[in-house]
Amino acid sequence: MFPVELKTHGIVPALQKLALNTEKLYRIACFFKGEMSLRIRNESVSRHPLRISQEAVFNAVKHSHGRRIQIQLAEKRGRITLTIEDNGVGINTKKVETLIWGCTSCTTAPV
Repeated sequence: MFPVELKTHGIVPALQKLALNTEKLYRIACFFKGEMSLRIRNESVSRHPLRISQEAVFNAVKHSHGRRIQIQLAEKRGRITLTIEDNGVGINTKKVETLIWGCTSCTTAPV
């Protein structure tokens, strides 16, 4: 499945739509912050930050009990950084100490 916004307009409009839909559906403040001109040329590669964002936003809605989510996409020196932040309760690090996994290894990716 390939989101229409991603294919026709690129990653930034797709992330903006994710933020807008999250606000409407869950009544949580959600916004996109990033460089409007940022483009990922490879459509297949651009799908990854969108899917990661969808999962992270859904997890924030479901688990954080926060009222604000920010999706941020930035490019610096040819690398793209995706950040999802919320103002929720955070993660209980005691529970996850033995489960070292997730996106810590994929914080940046080449453009």
